[in-house]
Amino acid sequence: MSFLPQLGGWRNHYYNFRIRWRIFKLVWQLKRRPSDQEIHEIAADTLKETQMMYAVVGIMTVAWAEIELYLDVTNGVLILHVLILHKSIKQKGLPVSLRLKIAFFRKGFESIPELADFRERASKIVNDLNRLKVIRHDIIHGTAMKRTEFGVRKILRLAYAGKDLEMRYTTYRLSDIVAAANQMAHLKEELRVLYLDVLRILHPDAAKQASGEF
Repeated sequence: MSFLPQLGGWRNHYYNFRIRWRIFKLVWQLKRRPSDQEIHEIAADTLKETQMMYAVVGIMTVAWAEIELYLDVTNGVLILHVLILHKSIKQKGLPVSLRLKIAFFRKGFESIPELADFRERASKIVNDLNRLKVIRHDIIHGTAMKRTEFGVRKILRLAYAGKDLEMRYTTYRLSDIVAAANQMAHLKEELRVLYLDVLRILHPDAAKQASGEF
């Protein structure tokens, strides 16, 4: 099909593939060569959709980095408070994996009496973290490589199953990915505000400086 458009450069390889695949499907449906206008409309739509996908992945990456920043600094405040009160505590350092960070965050709000008024907010944040971390991991660490309908991505991820690796596929609409990115940006703000509130209660002197930094 020599009439299919070609875009130069390695960055446009993905564009070319999706454009050619959509035109191929249109040829199959119409049983004829598409008009120039039909080809141009497909190319424009595909470029717009792909660029939107790249943009939302970038937004999601930055938003989640900020989420983990505020999760880390909040956990830092919690562990500092506990260490000051209970010098014999076994926990000497901050957790590294996301699962342990969330668990430490949850336990801190449940066990520190001074934070009783914040427990409902913290519980909601934990629920949102556990919900959004799944789509974030799929999108950031997965590969959108399966042929799907327009506006849909089928994400491939390799997961450990004992000693073996297995391929796992999850399908997301682009609108779902956009919604998740927006929710992550909102969650980051909730965490930031909670961090400052906790700091004011547990370490009021440090809160004055932190409010300007964050």
